[in-house]
Parts: sequence; structure tokens; C-alpha cells
Amino acid sequence: MRKESPLTEVSLYLLVSATFSWYKRYIGITGGRGMGLLNKISNLFKQKMNTSQQLEIGKNPLFTQHPDATLVLNKDNQILFMNHQATALLGYTLKEGKSSLSKWMSVDMYEKMKSSIQQSLNSESASVDVLLLHQKGYEIPVSLTLIPNGSDFFYCICKDLRTLNEYKNQISKLYDNLLYIQKITNIGSFDYDVVNDKAFWSHQTYQIFGVDDDDFTPSWKNIVQSIHPNDRTFYEETIQKAIDTGQGYEMEHRILRSGGEERIAFQRGDVMIDETGKSVRLIGTIQDITEQKTIELKLIQNEVQMKSVTDRLHVGIWSYDVRQKRFTLCSKGMEKIYGVDQKEFLERHSTWFKYIHPEDLFSALYFFKHSMNGEEMTYEHRIIDREGKMKWIHHQVLPYKNSDGKVIRLDGIIADITKDKEHKETLTFNANHDHLTKLPNRRYFEKELEELLQHSQQSSEKFAVFYLDLDGFKLVNDTLGHEIGDKLLIHVAERLKNILGEHTFLARLGGDEFAVCVKQFENNEEVSTIANRIILAMKEPFHLNHELVNTATSIGISFFPKDGQDAPTLLKKADFALYQAKEAGRGNWKFYS
Repeated sequence: MRKESPLTEVSLYLLVSATFSWYKRYIGITGGRGMGLLNKISNLFKQKMNTSQQLEIGKNPLFTQHPDATLVLNKDNQILFMNHQATALLGYTLKEGKSSLSKWMSVDMYEKMKSSIQQSLNSESASVDVLLLHQKGYEIPVSLTLIPNGSDFFYCICKDLRTLNEYKNQISKLYDNLLYIQKITNIGSFDYDVVNDKAFWSHQTYQIFGVDDDDFTPSWKNIVQSIHPNDRTFYEETIQKAIDTGQGYEMEHRILRSGGEERIAFQRGDVMIDETGKSVRLIGTIQDITEQKTIELKLIQNEVQMKSVTDRLHVGIWSYDVRQKRFTLCSKGMEKIYGVDQKEFLERHSTWFKYIHPEDLFSALYFFKHSMNGEEMTYEHRIIDREGKMKWIHHQVLPYKNSDGKVIRLDGIIADITKDKEHKETLTFNANHDHLTKLPNRRYFEKELEELLQHSQQSSEKFAVFYLDLDGFKLVNDTLGHEIGDKLLIHVAERLKNILGEHTFLARLGGDEFAVCVKQFENNEEVSTIANRIILAMKEPFHLNHELVNTATSIGISFFPKDGQDAPTLLKKADFALYQAKEAGRGNWKFYS
């Protein structure tokens, strides 16, 4: 048997309906006979027609391929069809689901959607959010959209709200996070409609301007009025330029709040343009940077103050960036000490090494290397400044380490200690030398003798000690005066220095007494030769203030290690030998015996 199409069934139904209408009128004329039979025939055709419509709807691609769960319900809320998406969402098959929609939800939920169902039956679309019961027993939030399809059927599209609610929750969280971030960073956002002069401000933007959300309308006029009077022209020109060019902008400006409080803001904006190239919106952020600017100003003031102090100090202060291998700070004091412009140190880090005294360069590099290894170093060295003058420098270097313990910066202080060094050297010289002849004094001689003893005891080298005085010196003082006596001592010292060789050490012990250490000789004959040379030289007259002064000297000599193992013994025995020489006749010398 040929299977008829739904279209044929519908056509047949229309034809039969028209025929039945004619027969009804006819039966009415005849007194109603046969009306019951006609109604039965009519209902049979209607039932056949409903079945055909159901089959046609169930095969419609708009129903079967809809991305959401979709149901077909009759006016009694009986589920006639459901697509695969409905099965996937709710877990029911068509066989399991062919029941009233009321069984898929609670009584309260069904009561909630009754009006929407009635609206749909009245050929009007309706929507309602409900909880549908899954085949496994749990509820699923859905949005039902009821769409009528004639008077007997309607579509029910079920939109799963779980993902949508999740998105809403995520968006809500993101929005809350954005508000929180804006609050803690003091950054607000804005969206200004250029065409309609309307703006949307975030809550923090209102806070920055010091106005209430409900009491302030962010129109262009009101915004400009909130800008500090001295910044308004700049503000307006910047915004207008952005609108005219379509280019973004950045600027700092002051806000004048209603109570007179000034705040400093940083604003950054982008321009949105339409398809014609016209600027229609400004979108951007504004940040209250008052505290930041206050700190920056304080830092600048501190920096200026520090520079003023460091530039007036008589020391050089520097800072060296280890990673960049360059000076980042060089005070005016460096320029004063080296005679070199500050820029030369900042531009070329090798400048510092360039002016170090050649004899001190190795030790300076040694200390610098230890500083690079993280050790705090304090040392002294010499430099030759730009004018060629030698100076003594006291250097303190302080390494700065990062969290990993790696040296990233060196800070240093340089002081010119030349005068201190010279003063110290003068004090040391005066403490160890005779003020009249400038020869080493007894203290210095004994110290030198002790060091020589230590060396000779280890090396087994011998040396001789000369003890001498001037014959007739008291007579010179008494007859010619102390001034001539002093000059005689000075000339004697000069004559002795000229006679003695490099392996000798000459000192004035006091009065007219002198001492000499003679080192590195082969035998006693060499010592005798030196003694004779001194005796002969001292017999030559001295010309002092147009006076011809004659004198002589006597010498006593002791030897290490034969005559003694310590300084006092050697000096004592040399003095005794001097006494023996004088006893033997003035202008003579004697070995200790």
C-alpha cells in the first residue's frame, strides 16, 4: 500500500471539513437527522490530521538540529517529541519522556510557568526560568521559551543556564576584582560619549574627583569645572587634540575638589572612531598619584639637599654600577681632588685608574678586587692629579649586595690627606731626627741598630758601630759662641754624610757625639780605612762666619757579633773604645779590646 504524505492528509482534511460543513447545514434543514454520525466522522479526520502534523514537526530540521534542547508539546502539556539535545540535557529518551511537562518539575515550578503556557496557547511567545528534573534526580536551571505552532502545538526551547550562570558568576567576580584593584591602586576608568556628551565613570573615578555617584553628572562641562583652574586650558587642549586627531593621550593634571583639596592625577585615554573616521568615544583610566608625587618631590628635595651637601664637602663621593661598569655618581669633591671634571669620571670609568700613582697602582687594584668580592676596604694611596701634583688619598669602599649576595654597586668616599700625611711625616721626622743637623737621633739610631741586629743574627752578617765626638768642641762654644758651635755641628754632619758610603747609617746621639753603623765589609781593614777617612776629613778646617775653625775627632769601634749581641752592649763598648782613643791621643781611632 502507498504511504500518503502529510500534505495529502492535510488537503484531504480540508476537503472533508468543507463537505461536512455543507452536510451540517443540510441536516439542520431536515431536522438534525444524521448529525451524530457526521461528528464521529469529523473527529476521526481531526485525529488523523493531528497525527500527520506531529510527524511533520518531528522531522523538521529546525527542531531536530536546534543547538538547544527542544520539545514539542500539545495543549495538554504532553511531550510529543524531543530532540537529541533534550535527551543529552535531561537524560530522558522520547519513550521515557512522553508524559506531561509537569512531571519534570516541582509543583511550585509548574505553577510558576502556567501563565507562560497559557500565553503560548494564545499564540504568543513566552519565556520563564525554571528548574527541570534530570532523569537521575537532580535539578537543572533552564530558561524555557514557548513558541506557538497553531492552536494545538507549541515548541519549548530549553536553554541550559548552568554555563550561562557560570559565565555570569565569572563576570561578576571579574567585575568585583576590577573594582577592588581600582580601589587599592586608586585607578578609575571612564567611557565618554563625545557625540552625546555623556560619560560612564567607575566608582573609583568618582572617588578620585571627590564627588558622589548620585550627585554628580560627568558631563564635559562638569568635568572641566573639576580640573584645577591653572590646568584647565592644558586639559581641554589635550582632550580636544585627541578628538581631532583620533590619537590616544597621556597627561598629568590637578583636580580641585569641592572642599578646596588639590589632588594630582595621571590620565591615559584612547580614542574610538566610527566608520567615517570621526571620534565618537574616549575610553581610559585615571589614577590619583598625589602620594606618589609627594614622595617624588620629597626625593627630589632630598637629592638636591644631598648634592648641595656633598658638593660642599672636602671629600669625593662616588657610586659605581658593577653591572653597567660605569660611575653613576661623582660629587664635586672628586673634581677638586683630581682636578678632573666630574663628567670625565661619569663617562669613562677608567679615569679613576688613570690618575693613580704608578707605584701604588698594583695595591689599589688589589683593594678594588677585594671590594668587588664584597669586602669593605679602607686604604691609602697616592695619585698624580691633572696638574702633575702628587697627593695622598684615603679611600673607603663600601660594596652593596643584592638579595642573592652578589655585589651590584660600590659606594666610595675619597679624602685628600696630603696635608695630614705631610704633617704626620713631619712629626715622625722630628721624632726620629735631630732638629739641628737633621740627622737621625739616638732613638732612631737605636731602633735601626735593633733591626740590623735581628737581620744579622739570622743572616750571620757582621757590622761595626762607630762612636765619635769632636775634640775641642767645648772650646769653640766658649770662645766663639753657641751660634758658631751649632753651625760647626751642621757642617760636621754634612762632611760625614759626604764621606760615608751607601752601606752606612749616620746619626747624632747628642751634643758633639755621633754614631755610625757600617755594614757589608769583608774585613777589619775596610773598617780601618773608613775610620782613617773620617779622621783626615775632620782635620780640615771649617769656614764659619768668616772664621776659620779647626777641630778633630776621636773614634771608638765595636763589632757584631764579636763585641756584643745587643745594641746597648755594642754602643757601650764603642764608647769605651772612644775613651781609649782619646787616652792614646786626640784625632785617633781604636777598636774595642
